[in-house]
Amino acid sequence: MWPFTDQERQAALFLVFVLIAGISIKLIFFIAPPAQASLRVLDDARYRPKININRAGYNELITVPHLGPSSAAKIIHYREARQRIRNPAELAYLLKKKPRTVRVLSGYFQWL
Repeated sequence: MWPFTDQERQAALFLVFVLIAGISIKLIFFIAPPAQASLRVLDDARYRPKININRAGYNELITVPHLGPSSAAKIIHYREARQRIRNPAELAYLLKKKPRTVRVLSGYFQWL
């Protein structure tokens, strides 16, 4: 009859089932990509309205990526002491962040 035992047949059928399920899931995501992929474009700095760094409140500042609660508090404290932040270099000095990070951050702000 069969050259395989019952357990071997069950294991082979299980592997075939897993293979078919994996291929079908890949096809579903290839045909209909997840909604998160289209939302990543909207999260890009080019498509967001820019925040005025000299007028933004704490709640607006913490919504900016790479800017946490303590950095937002530093910006507000600095503005209260010195009136305004003039350029990205001043922001880099204030936050003690790398120039690359500040370059990304400056895409989210207006410097008016």
